[in-house]
Amino acid sequence: MPILAHAIRLASAQRPNFFTGRLLSAEDLQAEQDYHRHQRWLHNRLLHGAGVVTGLSVTLAGGRVRVAPGCALDCLGREIVVPAPAELALPIHNPHRLLCVQYAERGLHPMPTHDDTLLDEDSVNQALTEETYTLVWCGAPLPHARHGHGWQACGDEHSVPLARVVRAQGRWRRDPKYRRPTLA
Repeated sequence: MPILAHAIRLASAQRPNFFTGRLLSAEDLQAEQDYHRHQRWLHNRLLHGAGVVTGLSVTLAGGRVRVAPGCALDCLGREIVVPAPAELALPIHNPHRLLCVQYAERGLHPMPTHDDTLLDEDSVNQALTEETYTLVWCGAPLPHARHGHGWQACGDEHSVPLARVVRAQGRWRRDPKYRRPTLA
């Protein structure tokens, strides 16, 4: 996809404006964080593309795949960090599969709200949001234009392929012909 195609998905950035005497709300502080996060993702997406930045090598053993620590950028420009070795069971049925890593978030440190009108599970807020990842099995990769050895980021939300595994003659192996998108 040519870089000009991204212009269609771009919008002017809006950030909070702070001044003395302004009362800040949780929404204002969230908007400040969102602004910086989205600008960083835009930078990553347009200047670097999508693919593996470093690490994330894949090995197979004992019916499982093992992914080494590393980092990738997805097509939205989000950083996907795998800080420690991770494993996933090999798929049972499909003989040709892509092992992919995808961006995920999860809440940490639940805290009750101060609103007494909420008396169900929705009355708990998470004090922290962890930016994490999941390993998933995917079908065929989406078509992307090349960007160096990586992909030109399409701006859509999807995972980054790490390896293709095939089952032949009763055993799993990595497909040596498959070339994952890399940015380094």
